[in-house]
Amino acid sequence: MIPNVEINLLAVLVGAAIYMIIGMIWYSRFMFGNQWMNLIGLNKQGMEKSKSKSGGRTRTFIIAFMGALILNFVLAHFVA
Repeated sequence: MIPNVEINLLAVLVGAAIYMIIGMIWYSRFMFGNQWMNLIGLNKQGMEKSKSKSGGRTRTFIIAFMGALILNFVLAHFVA
């Protein structure tokens, strides 16, 4: 039997937003973005090519945000 657990959906939404904000800061040029690009062998031209090929950043951010929502929702179940 599945227990009836109350989940604070606002906390799940805020957690997903914080997840995305921390990721954007982490991979920015001011933190570790340049080192990450060097390690995986990307340059600015390669980034521009991959943006146009994969449909841009918007779709990637939406998919990542949906993944963060699912991650936070499951984590909220475990914590409760």
